[in-house]
Amino acid sequence: MDHRLIRQNARYIIKGNLLQIWVPLILLELISLPFSLIIVKVAEAGSDLEKVLTIIFSLLLMPVTIGCYEYFLNIVRGKEPKLKSLFNYFDRFGTILLAIVIVGLLTTIGTFLLIIPGLIIALMYSQIYYVIVDNPEDNAISCLKKSRELINGYKWDYIVFNLKFIGWILLTVFTFGIAGIYVIPYVIIAQAKYYDNLVLLHKN
Repeated sequence: MDHRLIRQNARYIIKGNLLQIWVPLILLELISLPFSLIIVKVAEAGSDLEKVLTIIFSLLLMPVTIGCYEYFLNIVRGKEPKLKSLFNYFDRFGTILLAIVIVGLLTTIGTFLLIIPGLIIALMYSQIYYVIVDNPEDNAISCLKKSRELINGYKWDYIVFNLKFIGWILLTVFTFGIAGIYVIPYVIIAQAKYYDNLVLLHKN
C-alpha cells in the first residue's frame, strides 16, 4: 500500500473541506452531550453505575457513529456527503450491536491471554464500521468475515500506516489541541482512504 499517496490524497481532500468534515463530528458531540452530563452527575454522586452507563450510552450512539463513517466515505469517494447519513443506521442497530459486542469480547479475551492475540484480533476487525456501511444487506457475522478478509495480508501494513501519524498526534498535544483542528480530519480521511484502497485491491 502506498502510504505516501494515501496521505497526499487525504491532504488534498481536506483542503478547503475542513468545515464540512467537522460538521458531523460536532453534531455527534452535541448528541452525546446529554449522555455525558448524566455520566458526570452519576460519577459525582459516587455511584458505581458510571462505567456501565458509559458502555450503554456508547452502544446507543453507535448507529450515529456508523453514519459518520458513511459521511466520510462519501467524501473520500467524491460523492456528496449528507448529514442525514448519521441517522440511517438505527434500523441496523441489532447488526451493529452484535458486531461490536463480538469484537469487544474477542479482543478482551485475546488481550487477557496475551497482548499480541488481542492486537491481532483488533486489527482483524479494524475495518468493521466501514464494512457495515458498504454492506447494508449483510448481518453481523458476514460483516465481521469481510473485515477479516479485507485486512488479511495488510495487518502489519495498517500498523505502520497508523504509526506515521504519531508526529501529528504529538503536535496536537503540544499545541494544546489547536493542531487537532487539522489533524483529526486528516487522520479520519486518511483512514477512510486506506479502507477504500483495500476494497479496490480486493476487487482487482
